[in-house]
Amino acid sequence: MMILGGQQTTLNEAISIDGVGLHTGEPCTLIMRPAAENTGISFKRSDVRSAQPIAATADNVVFTQYGTVLANGDGTRIATTEHLMAALAILQIDNVEIIVDGPEVPVLDGSAEPFVEAILAKGRAVQNTPRRVIRLHEPINVSDGDRSISIVPADAFSLSISIDFGGEVIGQQSLSINGTDHAELTKLARARTFCRRLELDALRALGLGKGGSLENAIVVDGDTMLNDAPLRDEDEFVRHKALDLLGDFYLLGAPIAAAITAIKPGHTLNTRAVSAIAEGAHHGGRTASA
Repeated sequence: MMILGGQQTTLNEAISIDGVGLHTGEPCTLIMRPAAENTGISFKRSDVRSAQPIAATADNVVFTQYGTVLANGDGTRIATTEHLMAALAILQIDNVEIIVDGPEVPVLDGSAEPFVEAILAKGRAVQNTPRRVIRLHEPINVSDGDRSISIVPADAFSLSISIDFGGEVIGQQSLSINGTDHAELTKLARARTFCRRLELDALRALGLGKGGSLENAIVVDGDTMLNDAPLRDEDEFVRHKALDLLGDFYLLGAPIAAAITAIKPGHTLNTRAVSAIAEGAHHGGRTASA
């Protein structure tokens, strides 16, 4: 999503990563493999017999509470896709096949940095076909109460984002990102996921959060942070929200030329915005892909 244009890319070679699922708590192995031009990003469950690939597209989003879950037509799901998708967006990887031996992408340290480092260690392969770029003909706005995302046509990608968690240690934070500043985008990768202690019961009631720990998430209890390790950045909370948005927006399958303003975003609002953009592109109305 970053520097627009150029050639499509894939991985230089296969990458294998082991970890546990944030919500399932189950050990899992993820393998990323190079993919052909114009095939995009897809997930495949190796533990489900005869399962078809799950394309990483807005159409396949089926659940957005505490993570972005994708599914294909036969109902096979893959959860917690957003951090890996963000890593692929930051590194401008267009085509990759992702094979997971369980229902969830491993959480690792709760950020996208381990994925970024693993990909950079193996390298990217430049392909022969130009990258697509999504361009808007008119603004798109989605909202839910005091939460909103506006996407305005622009020559490049930029993001302004703000969050407000009242008097808690998270507080009010805001961040502006210039899409051509690759160093700043890469810095987003290290921002870890976070939750409030009061949300833990709700998570468990949904059967989620079984693999969460202070090693892979920041946990906040009012004006106290329960982790011994300090924040990686003073504004790590809003940076992680920006990271989640980058990952969800990469479900468009291409970078977008737009100025995005997000107020209190989350996976549900992010994916609603992505669906609105994709719908416009599909019907040739509000957006165009070039």
